[in-house]
Amino acid sequence: MSELKRYAYINARLRGRLSQLLTDDFFNRLADSENLSAAMAQLKNSRYDFLVSLYEDTGDIRTCENALYVAEVDLYRDLYGKVDKSLQPFLNQLTLYYESDNLKNLLRLWFDRKIRGRDINPYTGYIFKEKIQNNLPIDALINAEEITDIISLLNGTPYMAPIAKGSSESFKKGTLFPIELELDKMYYESLWDSIDTLPRKDREPARKAIGAQIDLINLNTVVRLKHYFEMDGDKILGSLIAGGLRLNRNTLVRELSGEDFHHGALLKRYFPEYAALLNADSAGARDSLTFMETAYDTVMDGESRKALRGYPFSIGVILAYFHFSKREITRLMLVLNAKFYRLSPERVRGLL
Repeated sequence: MSELKRYAYINARLRGRLSQLLTDDFFNRLADSENLSAAMAQLKNSRYDFLVSLYEDTGDIRTCENALYVAEVDLYRDLYGKVDKSLQPFLNQLTLYYESDNLKNLLRLWFDRKIRGRDINPYTGYIFKEKIQNNLPIDALINAEEITDIISLLNGTPYMAPIAKGSSESFKKGTLFPIELELDKMYYESLWDSIDTLPRKDREPARKAIGAQIDLINLNTVVRLKHYFEMDGDKILGSLIAGGLRLNRNTLVRELSGEDFHHGALLKRYFPEYAALLNADSAGARDSLTFMETAYDTVMDGESRKALRGYPFSIGVILAYFHFSKREITRLMLVLNAKFYRLSPERVRGLL
């Protein structure tokens, strides 16, 4: 099948959505809104206009957030049913992100209830319970008594092994971060492997985009584990995602033993084309998680635009939409939640 026929539907559908993305100016106007109702009103005539009536009916910002999540999942379900079969394994793996992310939210609720002794009843209604790819026993997982029960309930899914692997370190450190790290490893390594299922012409652009993503996550992980968790080198290397393009085990071993080991320096060495844009030599770039979050968005924006500028009938449009849509929804919910908590416009713009 020709690339034109393979991507005709998906290219038209996603490029149409990409043309509707909210601009930075729009987000600044949203940040300047007097209150949450005024911010919601600005979403009329955008692709998020369904949130306006939903908020008017419920007055519940979490219901709106859940509706955004459901809309994205439904989009990828629709695409999966309409794309050429040669793209389905990769698209299937790409959308596993939503299921993994939903499972992380569920585990955070369980951790709050079981370990921190908090009341989670006000929040359980917002967990997405429909099947995405695997049959997850949502209610049983939330109400499990022990982490071993959760692991048993996930038998037969790709999540059993990473949760089992990360659970000991999580309980030792009192945080779910090690488990979430293992879930990310599982997701991105499977996604990287699934690139080989794509038509041959699509594999290089997919490796460039996903490879950059893996490299950035690994850069952030090594700094966090060394500086904040004080892990030794072997444990850090064992926590990294296999794959990527600019970093490998040997380069990271060398980095871990060096002195100039912080976010800004690492970004400058491995993504030099973005270093000036991000002011990687600044003091704030040394050990700031906020800097790395900004760096991730900036680099992935650039890599996604490169994917879009390539041959139009290719995997690039899927990869670009997946990044830009996730980022936009994150920013949108950040502003709406900030308005809910009545943060000042200056504070909201700073968060953006």
